[in-house]
Amino acid sequence: MDKRLIENIKFRINKKISMIEKFLDDSGMNKINHMKEFKDREKQVLAEAWGINIDLLRSFFIVEEIEICELNNLCLELSILSLYKILESELKSFISIAVGRDIPKFDFAKSKSVSIRLGIDIKGIENYYRMNELRLINNCIKHNDSRVSKELEKTDPHKWKKNQNIDNCYDMFLELSPLLEPFIELLYTYV
Repeated sequence: MDKRLIENIKFRINKKISMIEKFLDDSGMNKINHMKEFKDREKQVLAEAWGINIDLLRSFFIVEEIEICELNNLCLELSILSLYKILESELKSFISIAVGRDIPKFDFAKSKSVSIRLGIDIKGIENYYRMNELRLINNCIKHNDSRVSKELEKTDPHKWKKNQNIDNCYDMFLELSPLLEPFIELLYTYV
């Protein structure tokens, strides 16, 4: 495989991951946290101006605070969905290059058929199981109301419990994002 192609792919992956990190660090998570802090200061000023207890005023704004928490969770879930989209897109590109034609759809869950088709054991590639965990987290967020599925629980029963809320998206993003580029790079070494 041409080293320039691999370097281009690595650059593309890292650029996309950096964009997600920037969203979470600069424009996304910090803005949400600052918005909440601003609202707290604003509430203090209102309470003093109206001569009421701050706790009473906060109770009026509970719905707003719940919405801020939901927005925060949505941003974190989007980081996982975006990371998996990068993986899926890069795998589709890899398979198209490997088989010499564009493929309309790639199903990561059917990696056995891909392995046979390409003559490589995709499950034997370092971090395959972590990338599969990313796929399963993505699916739980999209299709299981952000709750752990039986299939995700099987990947690591100590970490995942069936029907448990997935509330560690940011940690999972930080844990899985550095593994994506080396996984894709290893795939290209087989072509």
